[in-house]
Amino acid sequence: MVVSTEPMISISGAGGFRYADMLLITEEEIELFTKFDNGLIIKP
Repeated sequence: MVVSTEPMISISGAGGFRYADMLLITEEEIELFTKFDNGLIIKP
């Protein structure tokens, strides 16, 4: 099964933040598909 986790927080008038990961879940393991840096980017 492939799933996406996307928790988000939003503040009215200020903006928001969403973190996303893709995962492959099998009976034997969980593999993280997201290979890029999930560092925080702040835009004015």
